[in-house]
Amino acid sequence: MKRLFTTAALLICTLTSSYAEVSIVPGQVGSYRVEWDGLVVELSVTGPVDEIYEATWRLSENGTEVATNNEYDIFRLFEAPSVKLVELDPANDQPELLVTNFTGGAHCCTQVVVHTKTANGWKPVDLGAFDGGSLLSPEDMDGDGAAEFKAVDDRFLYEFASYAGSAAPPMILAVRGGEKVDITRDPAFEWTLRSALDDLGTIPESGEERNSWLAAYAATLVLLGEADPLDYASSAYDPAPDWGMITCKVEMQDGVCPDGQQERLQFPEALTRFLTANGYLEAR
Repeated sequence: MKRLFTTAALLICTLTSSYAEVSIVPGQVGSYRVEWDGLVVELSVTGPVDEIYEATWRLSENGTEVATNNEYDIFRLFEAPSVKLVELDPANDQPELLVTNFTGGAHCCTQVVVHTKTANGWKPVDLGAFDGGSLLSPEDMDGDGAAEFKAVDDRFLYEFASYAGSAAPPMILAVRGGEKVDITRDPAFEWTLRSALDDLGTIPESGEERNSWLAAYAATLVLLGEADPLDYASSAYDPAPDWGMITCKVEMQDGVCPDGQQERLQFPEALTRFLTANGYLEAR
């Protein structure tokens, strides 16, 4: 069993026979420290000065600093970074440091970066910015002792409906061999995808919400490797909405489509193009 030690007052710790994690979630100004078998994480939050907080974290291995970062423009205390030591990458002999922080915005974002040990030293792996903090809590979903990240594919939000009316398929990410990998299609997570289909609930009666629901449903069927995954979406869509159906026949200039070059698509065509552009379908 690995040894966990902390002087931080605000600590979350999970330890089982196959999986462990220890976190610092700063709720107030102060200094925090956690240790796990030679790894030490120190986090300092200071301020406010002119209503701005500052946070610095450092990761050391056997007394040598291997990663650090300082964040200056923290406008609210809850935006200070949270840090977590957690087993994510089975390719090395150390747990990983997971750093998350809120970047601001009405629906976005939580920036997620993993620091992992490789043959060439420690390196950051940027998992991206995700809506709603969905990657704050990795979990060992397949029981192999290393945690994965369950999220939704944010690219579907706003694509065929408003944010509130959008649906999105699941996405499962991991860090393997020092790299970010998308393992959503791994057979080990089929149950997660089928559960996501149930979680979609009943298809909306009409409008953009119906089309967005169908997009998420079809994408999940693609991930499952089902035959003819777009058939239902192509027959059950609402033809009236134009959200996500307007495209430009030529390359846009400074984000603007030239006059006379806009094209109105029907939902099946727009969905196929979107899924192809985002790697769900192979280009024809």
